[in-house]
Amino acid sequence: MAILDQVNDRFGRGTLEIAASGLRQTWRMQSKWRSPRYTTCWSELPVASC
Repeated sequence: MAILDQVNDRFGRGTLEIAASGLRQTWRMQSKWRSPRYTTCWSELPVASC
């Protein structure tokens, strides 16, 4: 923690953070694209093609 504090003092607040403190979830899953039976009906699962 002392090293973390030294780096932040030298380069500015928030330069280094504890990994879990920097999590910001800005996205959400869009359920409208999911099949109502997405866990039971394999034929309704979307297929990705290249």
